[in-house]
Amino acid sequence: MAVGRATSRGLFGLVSFGVLVLGAACAPAAPAAPGGASAPAGRATASTAAAAPTTAASPQAASSAPAAATVKVGVVRTLTEAGIYIAMERGYFAEQRITLDLENFDSAAKAVPALSTNQVDISSGVLSAGLFNAIERGVDMKITGPVSRQEADLSSNVILVRKDLVDSGAVRTYADLKGRTLAAPTRGSTIEYSIDVAMRHDGLTADDLEWIDLGFPDQLPAFANHAIDAGYNTEPTATIAANQGVAVKWRRVGDWAPGMQFTVLMYAPQFGQERNDVARRWMVAYLKGLHDYMDAVKKGIGKEAMFEILARNTTLKDMSLYSQVGWANLDPNGRMNLESLDDQVRWYFDKGLIRTLPDMKSIVDLQYVEYARGVLGEYR
Repeated sequence: MAVGRATSRGLFGLVSFGVLVLGAACAPAAPAAPGGASAPAGRATASTAAAAPTTAASPQAASSAPAAATVKVGVVRTLTEAGIYIAMERGYFAEQRITLDLENFDSAAKAVPALSTNQVDISSGVLSAGLFNAIERGVDMKITGPVSRQEADLSSNVILVRKDLVDSGAVRTYADLKGRTLAAPTRGSTIEYSIDVAMRHDGLTADDLEWIDLGFPDQLPAFANHAIDAGYNTEPTATIAANQGVAVKWRRVGDWAPGMQFTVLMYAPQFGQERNDVARRWMVAYLKGLHDYMDAVKKGIGKEAMFEILARNTTLKDMSLYSQVGWANLDPNGRMNLESLDDQVRWYFDKGLIRTLPDMKSIVDLQYVEYARGVLGEYR
């Protein structure tokens, strides 16, 4: 099983350069408008918040400049999309002569058809059996890099347990969850896989729980009404539940499976093939945004400014929560734990959720993050 810190073992190992799709509702619903900056439902063009340089370019410079391009990106307005919003507002896409056309989706699952038919160029989300079944049917989407990885010191996904069960000592170990109700927005994805890994610590499996299909925000009233015992959740809803006193952030994914690759970045079939230069330049801007993200999260550099950017562009508007939520590892060097991906795919196959083991070497395309890292250098 490969859920420890990223290594070079296994079918793929941790590739030095790596940078959705999912079962429904793995991301919170997109907001009608993120904060003070308007973001209407559906498509919202965002050229850049930071103006492009106004100095006139020489004829020679103009001839060597890359062609201007628009890239359509499917978003669900989550915190793990921070790299996109930081790069957008700080002009990193403008530096690459790229304008973003953001398409809002209620969940990453709804972005899949748009991505597979080239209606959007890029989207992100968790892995799922549905993704690999679609690829088996001939949908030529590519995993081009990581979005979030759950680590011991950086983890945003948690098991919530009802507060009275924790306070009374009724739930202390994974074994204490056996037979209890656990709410989650979907099964057959990284969510169920990660719960299975947790339960294996006490010799059990995810099937030893009573699963209830319930989205992240809907779990809060269910906890308050004692309708559920536990729930798989993410930030900021997990922190809101804890603040309301209805549940406890009992365990983080980074506690039981450090290094788990949770979400990935994907390119539509035509984007990388027909607009390769644009696809590479997009990744440069994106990783530059992740540099700033890690500066804020790990080093405290520009943290408040990042919070303001995210408040304008994501569903989290309450500024007081930004200092309380758990943050995921968004790898600034585009590294992806491919051993973790391999373990997840094997789990789907063993569970009978996919018919054949996919050739991950044909699905994962690392050229874009390799190019971006070559341009930007190693983040330290």
